[in-house]
Amino acid sequence: MSSQDEATADIGTALINGEDCFPDLEGLKEDFDIIYFLDLCAGVEAAILYDGLDLTKVGKGAAPILEPLAEAGVLRLYTLSADEKNMMGAVESIFARPRSAELMERVGKANYWDAADMDLAITAQVAATTLPADFMFEETLGKTLTLPFRHVPIYLAIPTVVTERNALYAAKLSLAESYADLTATMLSFRSEHAIHDLDSLPLPPLAMDTLKDARTFDELGQIILDKRKQYEPLRRRFRDVRELYVSPDYSLKQRYTEKVKLDADMQRMGKMVRNVPTILSLAGDVEKVAEAVAPMIAHDMTKAGKLVGPVTKWIDDRTFRWRMRPLVGLIEMYDDAGMRQIADVSQSLFGHTLTDADAARARNYAKAVEKYVPKETR
Repeated sequence: MSSQDEATADIGTALINGEDCFPDLEGLKEDFDIIYFLDLCAGVEAAILYDGLDLTKVGKGAAPILEPLAEAGVLRLYTLSADEKNMMGAVESIFARPRSAELMERVGKANYWDAADMDLAITAQVAATTLPADFMFEETLGKTLTLPFRHVPIYLAIPTVVTERNALYAAKLSLAESYADLTATMLSFRSEHAIHDLDSLPLPPLAMDTLKDARTFDELGQIILDKRKQYEPLRRRFRDVRELYVSPDYSLKQRYTEKVKLDADMQRMGKMVRNVPTILSLAGDVEKVAEAVAPMIAHDMTKAGKLVGPVTKWIDDRTFRWRMRPLVGLIEMYDDAGMRQIADVSQSLFGHTLTDADAARARNYAKAVEKYVPKETR
């Protein structure tokens, strides 16, 4: 069975870097940083939203979360074996993969002269250098990698990822023009959060709903397990959505038609839901996509006009498998209600009074990524 077939059979399981998504809790309490807090939110949300998580790495200080989840069978540690005689070759192969090679090329272009925001520069660069190993796990296992908050702006700017998203954007524009009943879904989540044309998924504020119930770190693991029981129907429907996109048996139009129905179901399952930005990325054939659609997406696709139709047909004809990645933290960052929830949790669980400086730091992180993981040589 191929890794893609295994991933389809185990669609409810995702990959997660435990060191990134489950940071040192006591360390975060001693020196609160909203960036790492939002990383924690990504981990908590993934622990509720997926049937299981395969850990690619385990950090220190998160045992109150990790141990109960491991005992309940939610977590398992995944390792890849390597030939000890060829460790250097194994490392080189990690960084030679297309997404990793593009990313490390960008990291090498950073200019640190007169860097007043050096702390964010270091955070962005360290985050970028940890991604290649996780990309290798994702590509080897065919399972979706959970992105912590720090990795989101880095991931979205990788050229291969941009190409995929532009191709899908072109196809969506064509579908929106052709099918009036799909227009709202196609264009539902636009650039209002400063991120270009991501899809969306209606989800309750799972991380905040979980963290607000804890008064000590020792309670977190059991609370997450309780929330997993509470949100089991939602998790089942999310699995249906992921299965819909990863299956090669549906055209893009069929996927979005079914997604309208699934979205309505998910809306009914939560007392309060918000549209969480969600990345769709190809689970295979990335090089073929880049080669075939690059001439069509060289410019702003909102002005591409007649070019979008052929892209839609090309994607539909090949019935690609897509990965779906909900991005926790982005809504909270830009939504007043979300920031209020973060303030409540940071005070009750971490003893930190949230300030405007915290919110500014989270928002400035994306700018630091643009500066220190640059697209072009400066």
